[in-house]
Amino acid sequence: MVMTRSISRAVLWGPIVFSLVLISSVNNVAWADALLVSKDRLLIQTSAISRHYESRPEHNNHQKLIGIEWQAPSHYRFDWQKEGGSVQRMPFLREVSWVVGGASFLNSFSQRSTYLYGGGRYDLYASGQSTLYVKGTIGLLNGYRGEYQNKIPFNRYGTAPAVLPAFGLQYRRLGIEVIPFGAAGVMVNVGVYLF
Repeated sequence: MVMTRSISRAVLWGPIVFSLVLISSVNNVAWADALLVSKDRLLIQTSAISRHYESRPEHNNHQKLIGIEWQAPSHYRFDWQKEGGSVQRMPFLREVSWVVGGASFLNSFSQRSTYLYGGGRYDLYASGQSTLYVKGTIGLLNGYRGEYQNKIPFNRYGTAPAVLPAFGLQYRRLGIEVIPFGAAGVMVNVGVYLF
């Protein structure tokens, strides 16, 4: 049983690690720059820690998360138009980096789940090569099935809307995020920015 589990982990993580190394190695290649707009970022994440506020025997604290997220540069402007010109109702939106991403993970009841989302990242403080930020995402969460279907709200057909805040720190290409997931718990993800 232990040998089979080790082999299955190698089969799962081997291609992922190989892909990360390959993508990182082409970062400075000219054609890679042509694929992305200047200052776009691509983040690959995995779960490091997960804890439920109320620990129960059926709760899973090992999410085995793998996620990918594209972040647009903050210079993509967000203005409302009004007769006679542009109106800045919420000027902080001009500094938001819009994000789109997805993650696959084991949910609190060890069921394979998927979260597809969009949202925004707002940098609170930057100093040197470190940035402290907040991020908010909204998307669709799929994977809570069977007896656990009602553990998340609005999960009538196995897919439910979800909103997740995150608090993060980026240092050069490394990132760490603390993400509360509703009233259930909190997780810490670590990742690397490939671009």
